Amino acid sequence: MTHRSCDWGGRIRSPCTVTAALRRFVGDYRRLHSSTHHQDRVLDWLCACQTSALGGRMAECASRCGWRSPIYNSCTDRHCPQCRGGARAEWLAARTDQLLPVPHFQVTSTLPGVLRPIARDNPRLVHDLQFTATAEMLQELAADDKRLGAQLGIIAVLHTWASNLTYHPHVHCLVTAGGLRLDQEAWVETHKDYLFPTRVMAKLVRGKIVAGLRKAFRARELFIRGDPTHVEVAFKTAIRKAYRHRWVVDVEAPDGRPAVRAAKYLARYVGGAAISDARMVEITSTQVTYKTRKGIVTVEGHEFVQRFATHILPKRLNRVRYYGLYSTSNVHFRWARARRLLNAPLPAPRQEHPARTCPACGGALREHSLPGVRRSRPQLPPRARGPP
Repeated sequence: MTHRSCDWGGRIRSPCTVTAALRRFVGDYRRLHSSTHHQDRVLDWLCACQTSALGGRMAECASRCGWRSPIYNSCTDRHCPQCRGGARAEWLAARTDQLLPVPHFQVTSTLPGVLRPIARDNPRLVHDLQFTATAEMLQELAADDKRLGAQLGIIAVLHTWASNLTYHPHVHCLVTAGGLRLDQEAWVETHKDYLFPTRVMAKLVRGKIVAGLRKAFRARELFIRGDPTHVEVAFKTAIRKAYRHRWVVDVEAPDGRPAVRAAKYLARYVGGAAISDARMVEITSTQVTYKTRKGIVTVEGHEFVQRFATHILPKRLNRVRYYGLYSTSNVHFRWARARRLLNAPLPAPRQEHPARTCPACGGALREHSLPGVRRSRPQLPPRARGPP
């Protein structure tokens, strides 16, 4: 029998959504799997999203047509599958103003499977290394006078999941097909379908990430699972296997597409969940069925929540980062200089969002807080946790 999600706030939602699955199986997940306090808190927010648990207000038509409806507050968490559509649209609109009017390559740097257990246990450290290594690799190759001798514009987005929700951390980069020459006197174009040799890129990323992991291990900043007496042996074995493994850095040529179209692809990962409601197929009393690139997958309910929770990022870990011409420090000088060299005018000021109107008659709306609930996020009670 298909489960019908209800209540957390008196609203009956679609019988087959990501939030419905989380509400149905989060208890089973907590009984069978270990999780961090941060993951528990995020799951609580997602389950309470757009319900009276987070407060709300009553919207009614100011022209007295009779329309009125409660509007419950969203959790606004970056992992929420329900309420991040507006954030993605705002990010994409801002990138439309920011992107230089040149073709852009898409570069994807993937962490090999042998290092993913370390990344899962040390997400902040390893994801920071992924960002830094990929950006430094691109900028070093671009600054080489024998290759380009210029500074690129780079937008990097972290993506941690495969289509079946398994852990697959990689970094997508939007890279300008050219750059501002180091003396800032000219714009240097790349070949239309060639950036840098992928093998050279992969070796540079590998060296930078492995060097960072070794430095963190020597400083005792790295957590390695297993017998404490064999931690060093396990780490050295993983590093040795990582050097033997073929690292993947993929480059996709622009193919004449506008940069905004490529940014739309990245926008899906900027403020969204690991899976959308459109991919949900069925929720039963014990299992969840959803779509993947290779077909339809059915897993136990607690495993679905466990896979989803794996992709909850640590606090204050930025999923999107900007380098080179697109970094904040270059906006007022090198970025503006590049636009002048490309004969591109500065973007016009963006318009404010229009006021919400009545869906029945198109008139103005007025809102007031619902009695007995708070507009701000409530402080959810801390969860009792057993000893480690």
